[in-house]
Amino acid sequence: MQWLSNLTIRKKFLLLPLIATTLIIILGVIFLYGINSESRLLVMLTTENVPKLQKISSLSSKFSTNNVAFISLLATALKDKLSESSFYRSGRKNIVVLNQQIEDLNKFKSQFYLNKEQNKIHDYLLRNLIKYRDYMGNAVLMSSVDIDLVAEHTLRVNEAYTLANTDFLNFLAAVQRETEAEIIKAYDELNAFQIRSLIVLGIILLFTIIISLFLSRIFTIDLKILIARLKSLAAGNTSIGLPEEHRKDEFGDVNNAIRVFRHTLVMRDEAEKKLNKEIITRKKIEHSLRESEERFRTLYDDNPLILFTIDQNGKIHSINRRGATQIGFSSEELVGSSVLKLVVEEDREEALSLIRRCASTPGTRHQLTLRKSHKDGNVIWLRETGQAIRGRGNSLMLLACE
Repeated sequence: MQWLSNLTIRKKFLLLPLIATTLIIILGVIFLYGINSESRLLVMLTTENVPKLQKISSLSSKFSTNNVAFISLLATALKDKLSESSFYRSGRKNIVVLNQQIEDLNKFKSQFYLNKEQNKIHDYLLRNLIKYRDYMGNAVLMSSVDIDLVAEHTLRVNEAYTLANTDFLNFLAAVQRETEAEIIKAYDELNAFQIRSLIVLGIILLFTIIISLFLSRIFTIDLKILIARLKSLAAGNTSIGLPEEHRKDEFGDVNNAIRVFRHTLVMRDEAEKKLNKEIITRKKIEHSLRESEERFRTLYDDNPLILFTIDQNGKIHSINRRGATQIGFSSEELVGSSVLKLVVEEDREEALSLIRRCASTPGTRHQLTLRKSHKDGNVIWLRETGQAIRGRGNSLMLLACE
């Protein structure tokens, strides 16, 4: 069922009405076939059976009418004492009408389909009509209007008429039986068609329900799997399994998105682990630096020497706490002021020269003995050692006085 999995959701939803439409078309074809059968029956009744009945009825009616006219002619001949010529002319007209009826009956076979029974009755009827015509002709050709001859011919004509009329009635009955049989057959076919239609409709409904349940099950299973994977990812579980096959429907797109999302989560977790490791390492380094700085500060502040950090202009950037105490000041009082203010006026030029030599020869130590003023006004002789060092963007000098 790989092809079904590759169908998009829209096509899956369209698949059901497509199948239902196909089955309905099949049902429609069967229905049209049944309608066509009914139409064929109607055509057969209207083009075959009904015209056949009408033709036979017409021939029978004309035959009876012509017979009545001829019998009336015979009666008139006896009553009115017709001449032979008048009787002959009138009788010939009846014979002409009868000949036309015989000709129409001969054409009847070529115009309509006749079954075996109808063929047999048709042949009997044709023979009896010919016999009737012969008796009628004999009556017309009688040489005189004699009562005995008229009675004899009338009897023969009536006998022939009875036979022919019976055949007409039998013919009509046979055609009626055929029509009734065709109608019964049509109704049987119609009933069978209705039963088949109901069966096919039931199959269509059953098949549609099965397909609907099957498609909904496929859709629901895929959706449940996707929801479970998303919940697992939301819980932080990146070890979920994903199908290796690449489906071409929307579920395949979602699986690909989940695959990318899972990869992103894995990369994020790895990055977080790496970042946490770096943070821990940096904190350790910062802690070590703080400890080192504290140790350095302790060594710097408690050093018995007077330690100044100054720039090229002599501005004090820092002084150790013990050194500031030795000359009667606090560190806060001296930071930001000029170191030359602490030097007695007579030695300031030499102190400035020391600063310049240190600035021009970084890394070289220079010494000088000079006098500095204590805060209380006393003069202190100190031996200064200066060396230029690199600070943060500026050249600084370290002065150590003892």
